[in-house]
Amino acid sequence: MIRWTNYPILMVALALFACTSSERRYVPLAQDENSQLSDVVQGEPTASDLPKQSTSITGVAPKIIVRTDRDLYRQGESMLVTIENNSAKPIHFLEICSMHLCLNSGEEWICEERECDGSMTVLESRGDVTMLQEAKSLIIAADTDSSLRYKLDYQVVAEDPFYFAHSNAFTILNTGANCQQAKEIALEHAQSSPNLNSIDASRATVRWQGENKSCMVDFAWQDAGQIHTGLWAEGYQVTVDARSGQVIEANAYER
Repeated sequence: MIRWTNYPILMVALALFACTSSERRYVPLAQDENSQLSDVVQGEPTASDLPKQSTSITGVAPKIIVRTDRDLYRQGESMLVTIENNSAKPIHFLEICSMHLCLNSGEEWICEERECDGSMTVLESRGDVTMLQEAKSLIIAADTDSSLRYKLDYQVVAEDPFYFAHSNAFTILNTGANCQQAKEIALEHAQSSPNLNSIDASRATVRWQGENKSCMVDFAWQDAGQIHTGLWAEGYQVTVDARSGQVIEANAYER
């Protein structure tokens, strides 16, 4: 004869386990390459809705992409950094403040942390935005080239935990001629120009000209339209010799 004495006890234990497990719901955070996976209780949105970063283990395509326009820059050059949101939800970040420069130290990436104020940017699903940055090294007076990348911290919902996306690696040439002082030299030159009052010094790009070892500084006119990021409809271009610091040429233009 089968004995059922312990059956009610077993059923009560199972019922308690089910009630306990239903009280807490854990949502894994997006994981960057150097951190441990964290959990959030009662998190929103659900794990299936969050943008997940790619890893070399899973090979999953990244939902948030950060990329630079080139992989090699001279010190002081302008960089175009594009952020793409390929997730199903908008993401939030503080413009330039959310972009952290990281240096490759050989075995790991060391990222700068700084105090910064900026307005909140909302990047909609399937949208992209491009920002101007200056190519610089995290090593002061470096005599070797630097391998760097950007880390973007962002939120899916305001007051949510932060998630991270990394850009491609790129190199800053610290040796030889560079464009670090080109903008200051161009501004000094503009002091004697009749176009000075028309120049918008807050909107400027700096480009290396390899054929003549010079740096071209491109200032927008006040209220000039923008054809695309860093390309103004009208402005003032100053070409500076990177070796001597002398102004080679300066011209107002209209595209």
